[in-house]
Amino acid sequence: MKLFNPEIPRPTLDNDELRREFLIGWLKTYYADELNEWYDDGDAIADDDIVNIDYFKDLDEKYYLWSDGEGLMENLIRYDGWHMSDWENIQSLDFDSRDFLQAKVEEWIRTNNYSCPFKEGDKVKYRNEIGTIQPITEDYEIRNYTNQGKSIVQFPKHIAENEQLAKNGHSGYVKGQIIEWEKLELVDECEPSES
Repeated sequence: MKLFNPEIPRPTLDNDELRREFLIGWLKTYYADELNEWYDDGDAIADDDIVNIDYFKDLDEKYYLWSDGEGLMENLIRYDGWHMSDWENIQSLDFDSRDFLQAKVEEWIRTNNYSCPFKEGDKVKYRNEIGTIQPITEDYEIRNYTNQGKSIVQFPKHIAENEQLAKNGHSGYVKGQIIEWEKLELVDECEPSES
């Protein structure tokens, strides 16, 4: 059994430096006027100054809430004195952080020349369940999963869903679950077909 264990780990926002880089850029985008107002000395505000501002500290401390914009906003209003007028900006935080991270992951794959360690048909294990690597079809290619270091894995539950859909006369097809390469364990390699 083999795991894809990259020498340089996948970028995540759990990394303090990456989260710092994202938050500084995000605050410069959404709170540029406020930042310039607070540091009205004619110069552009330095990144080291931004990390000392309450906006930065509040968002960095509540990183675990980013995917829940409403919960984050309630928390910021209740405990940190933010205003409802910040709601529109906060709603974009999760999406913007995903876009930022997606670009970092694509850069990580490109820079380190990583490629999918699995072939179509390989059997892999994920959370104690065995599934099969599926081909990257056009609709999935558009979503760029390979550039994100992810594979499509079809588990028995997906096969059962497909059978149920077919039995009910639906033409829909459940391809599988999208999973990061490092979370998959190769159980059985598919033999290449002879042409």
